[in-house]
Amino acid sequence: MDNDNLHIKSKKVCAIVPAFNEEGRVSEVVKVLRHLFPYVLVVDDGSTDKTSLDAAISGAAVLVLPENVGKAHALQIASRYVHHCKYVVLFDADLTGLHPSHVYDLLEPVLRGRADMTIGLLLGGRVATHLAQSLVPHISGQRAMKVDTLRKFFEEYGDVSGYGIEEGLKRFAKEHNLKVEYVKLWGVAQVMKEEKYGLKEGVKMRMGMYRDIVLTLVRSIKRFVKKTVGR
Repeated sequence: MDNDNLHIKSKKVCAIVPAFNEEGRVSEVVKVLRHLFPYVLVVDDGSTDKTSLDAAISGAAVLVLPENVGKAHALQIASRYVHHCKYVVLFDADLTGLHPSHVYDLLEPVLRGRADMTIGLLLGGRVATHLAQSLVPHISGQRAMKVDTLRKFFEEYGDVSGYGIEEGLKRFAKEHNLKVEYVKLWGVAQVMKEEKYGLKEGVKMRMGMYRDIVLTLVRSIKRFVKKTVGR
């Protein structure tokens, strides 16, 4: 891809990074994004460590939430602070191996109008991450889309919970016949929850993530049935 032809800095692209207790990790993601975009917003979702300080020192604007509200609600709040942008990229705060070229690759299909939404697949970085993304590719926090698309999603899926946002975006895209393209981000991986928070707390958080996904799926089915019956 010819990166120069995209003129990303003139395309009004913003980046949002939701973060919860990502001290020592969020800064690496912010540095990559700040290399490309003038406005990178980190949403500190009630962290008890120095996540906010790390993000600010790295050049991000930081929105500090007083308590943990979950990934979906944190992003919903953040979406109100990017109204001056036309496009938005979403990146998790615990990525390793991220380079500007990965961000270009994720954005390109949306900027060129080939896709309404892109989903970044974390492949080749770590075995666990690679396997998870291969089995359930839509459960990825790496996305690119128009800001209007994200805001419309939250207007319709305001009840989405925590980590259920990716499942919700999948359903939203299907309902609106959006063109979705998967982009392979080779060499990028995530730090596992069990590594960050310890085995006991990590497993607890992972179970909570699965719960959010299932809850969003159930709500989506109920929404579909309601629409179908109401016709």
